[in-house]
Amino acid sequence: MKTRLLIFIAVLMLLGVTILGASDSVTQNIIINVKDIAVLNVTVGSVTLEVNAPVKANAGDSPVVSTSVDGGYLRYTSIVESGKTRKITAQLDTDVPTGLALKLSVTAPSGGTGTLGSPASDDDDDDEITLSKDTAQDIITGISSGWTGTETTSGAKLTYSLEITDGSKLNITNPTITITFTLTEA
Repeated sequence: MKTRLLIFIAVLMLLGVTILGASDSVTQNIIINVKDIAVLNVTVGSVTLEVNAPVKANAGDSPVVSTSVDGGYLRYTSIVESGKTRKITAQLDTDVPTGLALKLSVTAPSGGTGTLGSPASDDDDDDEITLSKDTAQDIITGISSGWTGTETTSGAKLTYSLEITDGSKLNITNPTITITFTLTEA
């Protein structure tokens, strides 16, 4: 009887260990979907450039034009597929008044994180780009995935200037010219 009882207890212990030691598992798939993102903003909505008379003591000099006018910061967020890049272009909606050229200087983006690109320049190797209605000009190239940030001085600094190209064609005019910045695939 004792032997049977011991065998019965041993069997119960083995069953208990088997039952307690049983396990199961299940899996679940997690899908991470990173979307293509292209968002662009400028911190200053309106810029005024002027052609003014020289000071009276300098009568006979050329008119004084606006140079180094603060255009704020261009901020952007870009997420692209691996190996792809973007660029930012600028294009005017109308012609600049005859006798003038509108120029834009862009600094390298400050702040943020990622591959934010670098400023483009005209073929004349200066740091200003002459804007036009006819052609969208590259102003920042080599943008991959990243964002400039939103701090006060985050983004690419925009500076505008006017240049007199032909004084004989200057006329009194006050046009409002819209510049369109586009973040697009390179």
